[in-house]
Amino acid sequence: WPGAASPARPHARALAAACRPTLVLLGRSPEPAEEPEDLQTAHSAAELKSTLFRQASARGRQPRPADLEREVQAILAAREIRQTLAELRGLGARAHYWPLDVRDAAAVEAVVRRARRELGPPRGLIHAAGVLADKRIEDKTPDQFDSVFDTKVQGLRHLLAALSQDDLHFMAF
Repeated sequence: WPGAASPARPHARALAAACRPTLVLLGRSPEPAEEPEDLQTAHSAAELKSTLFRQASARGRQPRPADLEREVQAILAAREIRQTLAELRGLGARAHYWPLDVRDAAAVEAVVRRARRELGPPRGLIHAAGVLADKRIEDKTPDQFDSVFDTKVQGLRHLLAALSQDDLHFMAF
């Protein structure tokens, strides 16, 4: 199963084109809902911020820049997920997106059980989850290091434990 949409995207596309598999993309972003029509014409981050600011102002609110930025990033993430799913489906794959933090062992176990129940036994794992914290390792705070390490390494450990009884045909990291 591919991990996060962005790093795994080219690999998931190649797999979709070659095999037409069932793919489950897992990521920390919430499952994307339909985008409101009034936001669909705003294409760039700046256009989205402007539109969201106007909407808030029309309701008598004065949004903080950090709140606008968070909302814009959530909208862009949802767009990327919808676009990736559409691309994979267009290549013949059955593609799903389920929100998950791979650092949570119980949540990983639950999503693997759901996948088995709804889609059948898993046959592969592509683990591409990661956190961007671009700094030299010695310049990272302990919390930054833990966030990067736990997402990649603990996430993989949780996935492997949840999939330990499955007959996987491939794994890629």
